Amino acid sequence: MSTAVITAWSAVSPYGTGRDPLAAGLRARAGAPASAGPEEWTADPDATARVVPGFEVREALGKAGTRGMDRLTGLTAVTVRELLSGTAPAGADGTSGRDGSPGPDGDLGTGLVLGIASGSVQGFMEFTKASLEGASPIDVPPSKTPNMAMNRAASASAIRHRLKGPNTTVAAGRLSGLVALDQARRLLADGRAQRVLTGSAEEYSAARAHLTHAAHGAGVVLGEGCVMVLLEPGDAAAGEPLAEVLAVHHRVAPDGDFAGALTAAV
Repeated sequence: MSTAVITAWSAVSPYGTGRDPLAAGLRARAGAPASAGPEEWTADPDATARVVPGFEVREALGKAGTRGMDRLTGLTAVTVRELLSGTAPAGADGTSGRDGSPGPDGDLGTGLVLGIASGSVQGFMEFTKASLEGASPIDVPPSKTPNMAMNRAASASAIRHRLKGPNTTVAAGRLSGLVALDQARRLLADGRAQRVLTGSAEEYSAARAHLTHAAHGAGVVLGEGCVMVLLEPGDAAAGEPLAEVLAVHHRVAPDGDFAGALTAAV
């Protein structure tokens, strides 16, 4: 059985949209610029947030299908678009899939696995607020309902970019990206997909800021972004391998014995 390889990647980060701004910032060892974001975020404890500069969902993706779309979904959909823009292999019929159009298998073999913390906290709060303030608990704008689903970002991104393979969302806190990578690797190993886009995403919002600072203090600096990689079988990769995924393992230390958990893992 062939190991999985990463053949492409992209990101949307506080450095900008696309992988080049992020790579340049990391090479320069430059901190992401602080940005208070939209006007409604400028009050404490939000002033130090690292957000994607100038990012507005409807400006980034257009007005079609984005009414009511939460920021987490927007960040994910843009990152998937950036990754697909120059990575999909050419098909026998001349279609390339580089703009998200179907490849030689109609993209039936392209999966998407996304790791998140919990979903759009802002979306949860807006839905709950509308339910409490409406004439009845069910008096909620329909456009806010999809944002309550944990798999909103992954499913909406796959629909927008016509990816018809397995679609999975995993929520494992700070480990979500690695857990998603492992899930993507297993999909390839089990023959469930020919290639998988996988990564993790987190949005910045006033609701998330208030919850985080209430739990951990006002000194915590929050950010946002999304990073996705294209995972393919090593013996059938269409692109040049950038890295080989030999294994993905994780352990937990509920008793606080981090050294013991690490020792057991290695």
